[in-house]
Amino acid sequence: MGTLAALYEKMTSEQREFQFGRIGADPLIEAFPRKRVVHAGIDGTPVSPAEAQHIWQRLMEKEPVGNPTQTAYIHIPFCKTKCLYCAFFQNGTDQAVEDAYVDALILDLQRESAAPRLKNGLLHSVFIGGGTPTSLSVRNAQRLLQTIRECLPLANDYELTMEGRIHDLVPEKMDTWMAGGVNRMSLGVQSFDTTVRRQVGRLDDKETVLRNLAALRAYNQCVVVIDLIYGLPGQTHEIWKADLNSLIESGVDGVDLYQLNVFDNSDLAKRIQAGALPPAATTKEQARMFAFGRSYLEARKYNRLSA
Repeated sequence: MGTLAALYEKMTSEQREFQFGRIGADPLIEAFPRKRVVHAGIDGTPVSPAEAQHIWQRLMEKEPVGNPTQTAYIHIPFCKTKCLYCAFFQNGTDQAVEDAYVDALILDLQRESAAPRLKNGLLHSVFIGGGTPTSLSVRNAQRLLQTIRECLPLANDYELTMEGRIHDLVPEKMDTWMAGGVNRMSLGVQSFDTTVRRQVGRLDDKETVLRNLAALRAYNQCVVVIDLIYGLPGQTHEIWKADLNSLIESGVDGVDLYQLNVFDNSDLAKRIQAGALPPAATTKEQARMFAFGRSYLEARKYNRLSA
């Protein structure tokens, strides 16, 4: 607390407003003078790769205390295409590189399976995120999922999530995921509107999105959750309402509502600045879209799980 108090005293009034908000302002629309597009940090520094590996090894060597709820995250850093708004894209899909990466993942899982942390404690959820995990080839998805089931101590009520995109919902891939134990899918729809989707790099039209979601739900084996973004270029309030209507129509089990971040020097920012795309919604407009989305879902008996 002493460090935080000292840091606060050094701030100008403008910096304090930016970090902590305006006193007495409308908390949803007027609380902050402008929007930051990265996670807030007062005085933090990243953990170095060498230190992270040391921490990892130390934790894996310890048995879990009590009966903790343990989770695992497995990262797949490949995407077939880059969406304009994305700040996380690193690697396009290359089959040889993907094969080598999955080989390394499998070796990691096999090596760590004997560690006390895993050997003597259950995992209650595994999240395969990215990138775009659904872009994995059928062979690599099958190999990875088989290794997860063989090497990780999954609880009898485990949750295994595969993150991905609508374009990959084809029968051969879905068959592989379901046979491999996937029981939750998290899919980036972002918007159902064909024009809004395609101008930021999404591939499929609204009809394909709804058809593929219906095909996935027909397996009746997994929970289906989608992402929707509000504030996209050209996404008016009417289109946002239509997106929420399509969400209900799709019959999926849940949704995450995300506000658009236009990162400095991103492809999206450059396209907007060049006039190739209409402006994104302002922070105040996004706040109103969020409030509408919250009210819309609450009125339809959706339970809000997080902020």
